[in-house]
Amino acid sequence: MKKFSTLMTVFLFAETSFFLGISTALALKTLALSSHLEYQISQNFDLLNLEGFGELKIGLTAAEVTQILGEVGSKGEQKFWGADGLYHQNWNYPRQGITLNMAAETEEGSAVVSSIRVQAPSQLQTKRGVGIGDYSAKVKQVYAPEEDAAAPISSDYFVAGSVYGGLIFEFQNNQVKEIFLGAVAE
Repeated sequence: MKKFSTLMTVFLFAETSFFLGISTALALKTLALSSHLEYQISQNFDLLNLEGFGELKIGLTAAEVTQILGEVGSKGEQKFWGADGLYHQNWNYPRQGITLNMAAETEEGSAVVSSIRVQAPSQLQTKRGVGIGDYSAKVKQVYAPEEDAAAPISSDYFVAGSVYGGLIFEFQNNQVKEIFLGAVAE
């Protein structure tokens, strides 16, 4: 009986060590993935905060937007988005090829730019010099370090950063048709 008890103790110790080893390996791998994910997220937010079109950037107030672009051409309906808990409204500047999504904490609250969409006839360029009409090869060269290769989007798009925060370029005939700065997923 003592042999059996000793064998069971050895077996349980070996089994526990084996599972602790696997658990430790999994924990270390999870930690490494977590660190990589945190780095990727910080890069996305860096890109989101550093990029813009001329003076236009994420976080500008309504007053700053009006000072830069003038009076808004038209405003869309204000809608509450459950994904972020904010009230959103599109501000359209069709003559300039710009649509801003403005977000506020309350319906009457102070709105700030939460995303920017640029299309023809806009002459604005990103901070790295990419604008409407540029070739996709230029976009891919300039934003290669930030490419989100895992983005589930067709070859007609290029995502720098991620869909959770970054630049999304839409191509038509291998030329930039539209540029979006912001988050399309929450």
